[in-house]
Amino acid sequence: MKTVIIGIHGLGNKPEKAILKKWWRASIIEGLKSMGIKKIKFQFQLAYWADLVHRFPLDPYVLDKNDPAYLDEIYLPRIIDQKIRKKRVFKKLFLDVAEKLINVVFISFWRPSKIYDFEKRLIESNFPDLYIYYNGKSTINGKTYSTQQLIRKRLVKIIKRHKNKKIILIAHSMGSIIAYDVLTKVLCDINIDTFVTIGSPLGMPTLKKFYLKETEKNPQEKREIKTPDNIRSNWFNLSDLNDKVAIYYKIRGDYLINRHKVAPIDKVINNDYEVDKQKNPHKSYGYLRTKEMAEILAGFLGLDKFREIKKAIRRFKSTIKEFFNHKRLG
Repeated sequence: MKTVIIGIHGLGNKPEKAILKKWWRASIIEGLKSMGIKKIKFQFQLAYWADLVHRFPLDPYVLDKNDPAYLDEIYLPRIIDQKIRKKRVFKKLFLDVAEKLINVVFISFWRPSKIYDFEKRLIESNFPDLYIYYNGKSTINGKTYSTQQLIRKRLVKIIKRHKNKKIILIAHSMGSIIAYDVLTKVLCDINIDTFVTIGSPLGMPTLKKFYLKETEKNPQEKREIKTPDNIRSNWFNLSDLNDKVAIYYKIRGDYLINRHKVAPIDKVINNDYEVDKQKNPHKSYGYLRTKEMAEILAGFLGLDKFREIKKAIRRFKSTIKEFFNHKRLG
């Protein structure tokens, strides 16, 4: 079966689609090459929606930092191989304890409308794109659409076009919210082999509450959020512990197992994206070239099999060479 990688970007304004697609692809290739995979061929599609929220794209050729189109975070290949950070045990412990306490306050109790309104204001001030996604409207040819409908339509169109292929869907940041909405509410009948969320806010108590309110009619009933039933093989959730958008990095217990026995698998990674000595552990390019992402993609594309075959051939050649060298010396 033919395969396709489908990506959907996240929060904030972006360069135009052709540039962003090129940089996502370059990041993926960089990660695969770091595994020793040289011959890399794959089909990649990007669901681009920044133009539905922002008036004009960012421009990598604009040099004036005061220009609204100035792009400060371009794709740059990894200059040097950075050492993988040691496990931040203390930080993981802190985040785990904080999440449990917040869940007790935000999830365990059905809150009054005033607190719900406070959360909406919090999202509006900190995640304007997300607020527009839930509340924005646009008029096209005299007809009014919600921004949510228009953004979802971009992803729906690509998935439908490739529905007869084996699909891996990679969703960054707010793109993971859009992807989850599409998989659960629009394209429930189209199979997705593998779902990968990177730098995802899906663990945020506020967002979980939104999903709970949509699925619950009776506040006294058990509240559950499920893994989309059309995910057939895997859901991987990659997070850097310093990524503020993915601060609730563990989502396995939040999204329950689906009918194919799939639930999120959380992976803590090292996002090494850096430009002008400024690190950004939330950047998509850094996530896409990680060892963990490369392993997922190599497995999906079947590239890991060829890699193992090559290793076996090299071992066999080495054994034969040692045998004849030993025979000559004997």
